[in-house]
Amino acid sequence: MELQLAAPKTMQINMGRVSSSVIPPKSFKSVFQNITLHNPNNELLRLRFKVTYDQLGVQMEQIGEYCCHKNI
Repeated sequence: MELQLAAPKTMQINMGRVSSSVIPPKSFKSVFQNITLHNPNNELLRLRFKVTYDQLGVQMEQIGEYCCHKNI
């Protein structure tokens, strides 16, 4: 399992280590990863993400975008 994030150039993103690279089948366990985002201009939060993982021997990929969260 791999997570990739991209933020605008005006923001800095730091990603910690992932808690595990495997989630066993039929498991209720989760994988965690700490992410810190430095947003000095207090802009709306925009992130692009890509998650890749193996499922039943097939490599899967999900991509998407998160936007429009106002910093408090």
